[in-house]
Amino acid sequence: MAVVHTDLPPIPVYTHCLALICALIVTALMLFLPASPEAITRPLDPAQYRAPRLLPLPLQREPRELSEPTIRHPDESPWQSVTVNPGDSLSVIFARLGLRADDLYRLLSDSEEFSALSHLLPGQAVKVRADARGRLLELIHEYDQIRGIRLLREGNSFSLSRYTRDTEKRVGFAVGAIDSSFYRTASTVGLPDPLIIRMAEIFGWDIDFALDIRAGDSFVVLYEENFIDADKIGDGEIIAAEFVNRGEVHRAVRYQRPDGVAEYLTPDGRPMRRRFLRAPVDFRRISSHFQPERLHPVLGVKRPHRGVDYAAPVGTPVQASGDGSVVSVGWKGGYGNTVVLRHGSRFTTLYGHLSRFRQGLAPGDRVRQGDIIGYVGQTGLATGPHLHYEFRIDGVHQDPVKVDLPGPEPLAPGLLADFREQTDQWVQRLDQHRRLALAEPRLSESD
Repeated sequence: MAVVHTDLPPIPVYTHCLALICALIVTALMLFLPASPEAITRPLDPAQYRAPRLLPLPLQREPRELSEPTIRHPDESPWQSVTVNPGDSLSVIFARLGLRADDLYRLLSDSEEFSALSHLLPGQAVKVRADARGRLLELIHEYDQIRGIRLLREGNSFSLSRYTRDTEKRVGFAVGAIDSSFYRTASTVGLPDPLIIRMAEIFGWDIDFALDIRAGDSFVVLYEENFIDADKIGDGEIIAAEFVNRGEVHRAVRYQRPDGVAEYLTPDGRPMRRRFLRAPVDFRRISSHFQPERLHPVLGVKRPHRGVDYAAPVGTPVQASGDGSVVSVGWKGGYGNTVVLRHGSRFTTLYGHLSRFRQGLAPGDRVRQGDIIGYVGQTGLATGPHLHYEFRIDGVHQDPVKVDLPGPEPLAPGLLADFREQTDQWVQRLDQHRRLALAEPRLSESD
């Protein structure tokens, strides 16, 4: 049987494409259309639901909290603060902060403002607020933690005001028993250096803190502490103090008179201040005592030494030991540069071997106790820097270390009631602290 081959025409390509598209459409309809009409209207069974499954997420770092942006009023500019350095002037500070020169000129041309800002001291603070163009809006110059001035812009000029911050005064105390030196013990119990020096000044008429202090001496001090906003900013005056030296009790309380003058008195109203200082210089040691006869270190012969030599560095200030007037200032033979003072009709004092005198000191000048009259030196017949000090009563030399110094006048009777009202509570506080100190066990250095 013969096979007949018939040539069929080829199927066009677009026919294949149409067939593929139709197949895709049919498949999609079968997947997404419900199987029956009831499936469309039948309500869903709640039981068929399952709670959603929560999948754990990978741990992530929590973002840092961002502070809210500070929104400033157009007139509110940030403060800048600088600390005054040695040699700084207002112009230097203005240049450092980028402030305009015309504002500096306005401040310097005003006499009151210039006077207030012309004495910048190292360590003081200057705070300024300026606009974006560098125009000064406000300036605060803090003299210290309590006082200062404020300049506020008003148009093209500045208003100046002075301020004083309120301080709160509290009472601090220190109690100590001396085992080596007063300074070391006082520092150990927390007494600040200025108050240690003040203690020596208050009791300096009765106690020589260079020579008289002994192990076993004790002290109690009540003093002011100054606070601003619960922060301590410094210490004030000593209110009351007690010093037991060689078994003898010395007490002092601070009393402010109605005229505002403050002084230290004994609890019975007798001033602590004597007519004369026991030693008129801050000395390291006594290099030569008062002696009726000694071998002179320069001349090599025996002769009386009618004063006391206080060894101290060259330039140490020398004070007038009492109120009086200047008799002479100048060169006095072996004494070198010498000052002689007269104190009333009976007393004179001499200060020898000075390196120089206080500028302008001249005969006839009045001096107050504690005024500087010269400085320690080595002029005249001297082998080392020291002050030669003489004390005379009715022209007769006395030993400055041992002489009974004239006592002070007691408080006027009319002030005694006011004195008692101010000071009785502090005397009672001294008694309380002393009893507590005696009740505490004393520890030895080995403990």
